[in-house]
Amino acid sequence: MKGKEGKTMKEIDIKNFNKSIQANKKEANYQVNKELSGIKRRRLKYRKRSNDEIETLDKLCIEKWKRAEREGKIQRTGKKELYYAFD
Repeated sequence: MKGKEGKTMKEIDIKNFNKSIQANKKEANYQVNKELSGIKRRRLKYRKRSNDEIETLDKLCIEKWKRAEREGKIQRTGKKELYYAFD
């Protein structure tokens, strides 16, 4: 058989072709997923929170917890388990 550029194309048995595909499938999928995930994944930037920000967030969380207790959204379900019905 002659290809586009006049080179002879290699003939292979379909069984050998399928075996080759199965043998290289895992690596091929890994390479494809690696490339695709690099395109889709955005770079996350992390910064250290200031002490004021940490303190403010702690106060907000504590107030939210106390409000949930007052509204009956927190129930003790076991010795070390709680149920929190959040909105």
